[in-house]
Amino acid sequence: MSRPGQDVTLTYAGTAGQLLDFEFTAYTMTYGPPRLEVYRPDGTLLTSLNPGLYRYELPALPTTGTYTLVFDVFSSTGSLTGTLAQRQSSGTLTTTGSGVAVTIGQAGVSAELTFTASAGQRLAFGFTGWTFPTGATVRAQILDPNGQAIVQQTVASQSWFWNTLATAGTYRLVLRATDGVSTGAVTVTMSEEISGGALTIGTARTISVTRPAQTTRFTFSGTTGQRLSLSFGSYTFPHALNLRFVNPDGTTLRDATPSTTQLDLDPLPTTGTYQVVVEPIAETGSAQLTLLERVDAGTLAPGAAAKTVTISSAGRYAELAVTATAGERLTAGFSNSTFATGTLLRVRLISSAGLEISDSQINIANRGSWDATVPTAGTYRLIIGSMTFGAGAIAVTLSDQTNSGTITLNSAKTVTFSRLGQSTRMTYSGTAGQLLTLNSTNVTLPFYPNVQVLRPDGTVLSSTSGQASFPIAALPSTGTYTLMISPYSATGAATFTLVTRTSLAEARTTGAPVRG
Repeated sequence: MSRPGQDVTLTYAGTAGQLLDFEFTAYTMTYGPPRLEVYRPDGTLLTSLNPGLYRYELPALPTTGTYTLVFDVFSSTGSLTGTLAQRQSSGTLTTTGSGVAVTIGQAGVSAELTFTASAGQRLAFGFTGWTFPTGATVRAQILDPNGQAIVQQTVASQSWFWNTLATAGTYRLVLRATDGVSTGAVTVTMSEEISGGALTIGTARTISVTRPAQTTRFTFSGTTGQRLSLSFGSYTFPHALNLRFVNPDGTTLRDATPSTTQLDLDPLPTTGTYQVVVEPIAETGSAQLTLLERVDAGTLAPGAAAKTVTISSAGRYAELAVTATAGERLTAGFSNSTFATGTLLRVRLISSAGLEISDSQINIANRGSWDATVPTAGTYRLIIGSMTFGAGAIAVTLSDQTNSGTITLNSAKTVTFSRLGQSTRMTYSGTAGQLLTLNSTNVTLPFYPNVQVLRPDGTVLSSTSGQASFPIAALPSTGTYTLMISPYSATGAATFTLVTRTSLAEARTTGAPVRG
């Protein structure tokens, strides 16, 4: 339309009872979408419509004949592209019934599902049983009781979305292939949010989702500056859950899909009642959730004296601030534990951005130790606590890994481990196919050290949890190999000698070390 105010007229040969939509797929007019007037075959006005989300829903055509569609563009200029599509009634959704299978078997057809809702009701919609072509998507719109589009989402297999309905009444969910031509089927399940009650620190709660995409909302009390985490166990969902934390004033504190079994929150901004909404994609499953508190245990620097961290009550972890440089290799030893016998220690290293660098389980009884490499310079959080969230105390000795230089064939190298848990590394120039054994003698440690042999590309070739004579797998390529040696949580010394052997027997090629 090159002239301001120039109307557009289209005609359509309709059939009595037909349900139609008109939707804009491209729009460059100066002002908002135009008003649409539809005239019967006899020239009288059938309806006058203003669009919702650039979509018009026509009433059922009263008779067969040629209808006229007039678009009043006001004083606009520009262009518009639209599609006239047929609507089909596909059934009714309820929050307790089975999902409704919807089939769009003809290009350009929209499927319409009805449902009733009360004011303020929060509903989730899950999409499963997807048979549309690979890459195809469906546009889903919710129309309010007045026929206005209030939600528009693009969905695909296992998609989901939720909405809180403002008013009571009958709503409609309208589905149409986004490209206007794809056909297929999808099952739509509607669910009401579950109230999970209150979370308390250290008490596990189980969620069980039996309807695809059904959300669960919990509350918890928090105080200004408190550091909290949410831990997951007994997880049966095929994919990760989304977690949405809500402040006492209703704003979003955190919205994340964790890739690990624990999500750590920044210090809480205010005192009050918080909420966490657990949002699965369109699938079912169960999980155990435990709210944990991270107690500020101060700072710890590599090389400093051992620091005792105390967890005075269940459901808590200790959090230490550690400043490190890019590429720094940190090691830690543990001593003087007062945790219950058999306790496994969980040790995590988290960046200031919340990225998990390391997550390890340490067997205290076997004097397990810990190490991790820091990717970038900054202040990290070293989080320590019982795997079962019990109380106790433990001394932590943090060190930098030492560099013991190179080791050559048949040349003994003695290493002294002067700090608890402080590991060392040494390098060897190897040749492809070489068969080697590492012998440990004059060992004053309580047991033989843990050894990892890394290929030139940094991946693990062989490892041992400790033995006097360690046969290394045949070297796969020529290059520089690295031997990582840990004394566990102990001090002492050992002499290492690298020798050749003629047999592959007993060579170990495990992909990760046993560290207690």
